Amino acid sequence: MRRLIRPKTISGKIRLFSLIFYLSSSTLVLAQNKPSTAVSRTLQTRSFPTDVKTTLKASINALQDLDYTTKNGYIEGMSSILTKQLEDLSPTDRPIHSTDEKRLKFMVKKEEGWVKDDGTQISNAVTNTKFKLVNTLTEWEKENPGYNNNPKKLNTWQKSLSAISPEPSIKEKCDKAIKKKLAKLASIKEAMNSVKE
Repeated sequence: MRRLIRPKTISGKIRLFSLIFYLSSSTLVLAQNKPSTAVSRTLQTRSFPTDVKTTLKASINALQDLDYTTKNGYIEGMSSILTKQLEDLSPTDRPIHSTDEKRLKFMVKKEEGWVKDDGTQISNAVTNTKFKLVNTLTEWEKENPGYNNNPKKLNTWQKSLSAISPEPSIKEKCDKAIKKKLAKLASIKEAMNSVKE
């Protein structure tokens, strides 16, 4: 189990390096393609205000999100976090709508109004969510010092890390599945029907 943290083989070192490279390159892409303010505000996982009670509740929610993602995998975990944020809003207040569920076409509300999007904003929101889960895992590491010497805790850490960062070879497929789930939830038809009622 220590081989994941301190790999001894060349292939293990390559995997660790590729994971680090993948996570750091995602940060660069994210910095260049920031989602609109409305989308990022709505789709962000949690913010930590100064109120101690609220901060504790947000920390518990973030840990629950990490635990759910660990148990159910990347697609279900990310979809759950993002859909929770959208479900809190009425269909007409959502800053994103799916205009074509099959082709994954979206309309996103930006400062200048509604603009067409090919799913890039969703990808950026997924990446933001992933980094928030990585931060939550870092907090878990601080709360569990010596986890790498405890086989049970190390196994939990490894499962969590695997769940929040899928293999690069399947990441695009996973992100497409997340977009499909969000497209169903944020259908523009649903918003139009709610306006008619």
